[in-house]
Amino acid sequence: MTPQEKEELLRWFWALREQEYWHGAQDAKFLEHAQAKWPLPQGLTPKKGEEAPKSWVFRQFLQVFALYRWLPKHTYGELRYMADLCHDLFLPELGDSPVKAAHQRWMTAVAKLSKRWTGKQLYSATSKVLWHYHPKHLPLYDSYNSRALALALGLDKGRKSYSVKPEDFLDQFAAFFETQGAALEFFRGEPEAKYPYPRRVGEKYLWLLGTQDQGASQLDSLRAYLRATGRFQELL
Repeated sequence: MTPQEKEELLRWFWALREQEYWHGAQDAKFLEHAQAKWPLPQGLTPKKGEEAPKSWVFRQFLQVFALYRWLPKHTYGELRYMADLCHDLFLPELGDSPVKAAHQRWMTAVAKLSKRWTGKQLYSATSKVLWHYHPKHLPLYDSYNSRALALALGLDKGRKSYSVKPEDFLDQFAAFFETQGAALEFFRGEPEAKYPYPRRVGEKYLWLLGTQDQGASQLDSLRAYLRATGRFQELL
């Protein structure tokens, strides 16, 4: 195994471990609440013009994913509109062409919110909501992942700022994961491999690929863990 191949597998293992951790820490809770249409705590009835209550799970989701402060509206009525719109669009099954169906629903949500909120295009926020309805089929989109995806597919051609457009992101990610996601087979049977949403692991791999100093630091920490535990010595 070449040093480059070892580093590739280390990136995938880091991404797998990272997503397994976040699933227990936050994702599982939000997946459950999405299916229940982002309910309010029992007995809480905020007015539409009031700021969304901190105890509402949809506001908590937006804050955990660093979305809340970027939204143009913070009232309960406006965020309830967003939550209900996304729920009604995203809840139905995706059918035989999940990527195509997900793309259409995502773009519809973006268009409707942009019209209501004077041109604000919420590609990242809506994609993160969408993932919570169909986690087996999709990654999350943001501008950072779109740049890393261009790098992984060799689409950047040396252009540092080049990124995959939102309109092409799900198709391009599917092409990336179909080939490079096979690296996860190396870890079959490991405790971390029980994580049920491998495309989310692919998205986390892209995050690591796109970093420089921070990514190198993360891999150094992973190597230290492997040396200490005796796991995957062939990757060191």
